[in-house]
Amino acid sequence: MNDDGWPRGQDCDDDDTDEDTPEIINIKRRVYQALRSIDSKGDFACFRGLNGILDPKLHINRLDRVVKLPLSPDDTNAIIDVCHRSPFGKGEETLVDTSVRKCWELNTTEFDIKAPGWANYMKKIVADVGKGLGVADKVSLIRADPYKLLLYEKDAFFLSHQDSPKADGMFATLVVCLPTEHEGGEIVLNHQGKSMQFKTSTTSIAGFSYAAWYSDVFHEIKPITRGHRLVLTYNLILEGTDNVPSAPSSESRALRNALKFWEPRAEDEGPYLLLYKLSHMYTDSSLSFQSMKGSDRPRMAALQAACEELGFNLYLGNVEREVRGSCDDYTNSQGYYEIQDTIDDSTIMKQVIDSQGNLVCGQVPVRNSEYIQMNVLRGVPTDEDYSGYTGNEGTSVCHFYRNTAIVIVPKRLDVYFRFRGINGSNQEKLADWLNRLLPLIKDSQDTESREEFNHLVELVLEHNEAYEKYHEIARPGWRISDTFRYKFCDTVLSIIAQGLHTIGDNESFEKTIKLHTAFVSPEVYPCIAESLVSQEYATVKKALNYIFLKARDYPTKQVLVATDLVSACIAIPDERRPSEWADLLSWREQKLAGLLPRLRNGSRDELDSIVRILTLYPTIEKLQDTITLQRQVATCGITVACLAKLGTSYIKGYLSVEGFRVFYQRTFEDLVKDLDLDQGLEAKPVANIGPFRTDAQYKSSALESADLISIYEQCLDFDIPLSVLHAGIIRAIKQSQSLKLAFPNILVPFLRGIVSGLPGRTSDERRSAESSFVLRALLEYVLRYVQSRSTAVASWSRAPASSCRCKDCTQLNAFLESHTQEVLELKISSGRRFHIHQAISKDQTILEETRLSGSPYTLVLTKLGNPATMWKSRAVDAVKNINSIGSPTALEEFLGSASYKSLMALDIVIKDRPIDDYFEHSNSDVGVRKRSATSELNPEGASSMAHDTEVIDLT
Repeated sequence: MNDDGWPRGQDCDDDDTDEDTPEIINIKRRVYQALRSIDSKGDFACFRGLNGILDPKLHINRLDRVVKLPLSPDDTNAIIDVCHRSPFGKGEETLVDTSVRKCWELNTTEFDIKAPGWANYMKKIVADVGKGLGVADKVSLIRADPYKLLLYEKDAFFLSHQDSPKADGMFATLVVCLPTEHEGGEIVLNHQGKSMQFKTSTTSIAGFSYAAWYSDVFHEIKPITRGHRLVLTYNLILEGTDNVPSAPSSESRALRNALKFWEPRAEDEGPYLLLYKLSHMYTDSSLSFQSMKGSDRPRMAALQAACEELGFNLYLGNVEREVRGSCDDYTNSQGYYEIQDTIDDSTIMKQVIDSQGNLVCGQVPVRNSEYIQMNVLRGVPTDEDYSGYTGNEGTSVCHFYRNTAIVIVPKRLDVYFRFRGINGSNQEKLADWLNRLLPLIKDSQDTESREEFNHLVELVLEHNEAYEKYHEIARPGWRISDTFRYKFCDTVLSIIAQGLHTIGDNESFEKTIKLHTAFVSPEVYPCIAESLVSQEYATVKKALNYIFLKARDYPTKQVLVATDLVSACIAIPDERRPSEWADLLSWREQKLAGLLPRLRNGSRDELDSIVRILTLYPTIEKLQDTITLQRQVATCGITVACLAKLGTSYIKGYLSVEGFRVFYQRTFEDLVKDLDLDQGLEAKPVANIGPFRTDAQYKSSALESADLISIYEQCLDFDIPLSVLHAGIIRAIKQSQSLKLAFPNILVPFLRGIVSGLPGRTSDERRSAESSFVLRALLEYVLRYVQSRSTAVASWSRAPASSCRCKDCTQLNAFLESHTQEVLELKISSGRRFHIHQAISKDQTILEETRLSGSPYTLVLTKLGNPATMWKSRAVDAVKNINSIGSPTALEEFLGSASYKSLMALDIVIKDRPIDDYFEHSNSDVGVRKRSATSELNPEGASSMAHDTEVIDLT
């Protein structure tokens, strides 16, 4: 340390000084010296020997007696017999390793202090510790919680470590050494370059001693050379959240003067922020202005007072520097692996909080040169992660340097600091920030919010302009810096445009519109319309064409531009809207006419755009052409959704065209014949590790229950017989190969709507037909998904998996349909193996393995699961799914008691009862026989079954 008190070191990195002008160095020195003059009366650790203290009456629960102190050899051995080895924490793990920590321990549930006066003695010790650690004014809020009883025998030790927080509010550790003679076992503590050593052996023959230290202090227990060391450990907890007391004004005067000197120079000469490394490190959970320790407390208090007075913002955060690079396979003299060639080096402040504990921002990049102190985040790393040789790669290591720092930033420059945490991957945070400001900047008197908004606009627009200029001149092979890897998205720019229109900055508003990459949000269209009122009509059309063409790669976006932007222009009051603007309606019609044929991807995202166009310019021919195109390029699910949206638009009065009802009924009758519950399924990987497996999931192109419900309601509105829809759905159930997914995802919500009556839509006359339809749908589902028990439990047969007629698929299907064959081995090439994999990847009951021996390798397929167990699993699924349609009472009332009971008893697959029986005798008692499996599968319905049922065990 130099005479001026500003620390320097031999391992100073260029980053510490190269960016600092003499003016910045002067400001840093002033602030550093001012803070250094503010100190607490305590230290990071304290120790004291005590004589004549009360015997604690140490009771060992498993010995069922109090042991006398000092310990006798017999009592020592007896305690060891009931102890367990002490663990230590490593990251998220708790480990036992006697090469790191060798010690015996008992938890608080395994011993007691019986002396009635011990609590009062502990209060005196805590008060003494408060003075020693510099928190005397907080003593009334400090609680000492018993933690462990530790016994160190000869050669016992604990390597250097930090104490992990054991409870909220824990800030320090207290150790009381009980009378038991020993030698060695010194406590060696190191913190911020300062070292202390406490010897408990000096009072160990008949006396007591205590030691206390802050939780983040590195400390070790040296080996015991003779005897035994017996200690009680306590966690020191600071209760309450009262404010940190202010430092004396005489000590903070220099700090105020330093900040006054800095503030007017911050924007032009810098620095625009400073970081001050605290003496202690704080965990993320304990990070707060109120949890400061030692000298950090008065310094934080002084900074809070001075910053509030002089117009600075103060934040707190944990900083981590991560340096990754190659290394030798041996450690240096300081015990860590030294990096030879740096591969990556980054420093971030992980989370930034204010004085109220609110999260202000996170993942903020910081530079070492921004610290007031020098050589921070340098030297010996806080932690390291070493990777040995792996394959052809050499050894590598990642060094971590961590500390807790205060951020000091002038209020007028606060936006620039918080903006640092915004990047290409978290732009939604910037959007939220801007949206919070939009209502505030409407008030012209709110200069603070407007200034904050303008700062953000400046930063965003400058970044995007620089991004575009860079990529205009960039050449292949250039290394792109992180700054130019992203630009701020159109969503952010549209929010900015709204704000700029609000404050009347027309020049920046126009610039922002031009900086959009593809799509200006509809929220901006009224602003654009207002800005064009005074322009020539040619300029207006040019502006609309410009915005329309920006979205040329996104037809659905262009539909929004053509419809909503023109609507915003037409919405301008007549007295202000130029008469030529009536021609914009023709412009809209022309653009939309060209867009309709482009909407042919068959995706659900296009449907709203299609319906928008057809609603504005409806003809039966266009409607028919649209449906024809959808049936060619899209799944039945998308086509049904399209018809449902058209029907909704017509019913609400938005779409008006003669002959729509006839068009709807004909289209509906054609579509319902082709309902397919399996379209839209895709195989997705189950996990990134282990054998490659996939799971079937529905894409957005699949048939959706909401669309079926809409079609159902529209049939009622248009007086279309529901029997057509019923027949189509029953046909789809019979043809489906994926009822395990289709029934709960598509059919259950639809059937639930019918059973609940789609309130106000189902008449009593229609209820009987609906009841028959729902019952038949459920029976078909059970029959095809659960399958007949008599054949399923005795067979290994599966449904064929491939419609391909190649030799391999023929062999595969024969294997799957076999009632007896459990394993198939195919010695085939990799391409043929992949062909088979594609066929069976959706079937989770087939295990697929490759035997890596011979040439070619052998594909081994194994049928999984006992047939009886698998049948029962399907039965459980079926009953669960049926129960989710409605309550037992509602279902029984809707289906009829006899039919409901037979359905829930699974008669159709247990007794092989024909489906037609349910409808030939729908009004009679079918003599349902309940089985024990039914109680397990359907416990809710058990009470409603007849008391004289025959029980058949299916387990």
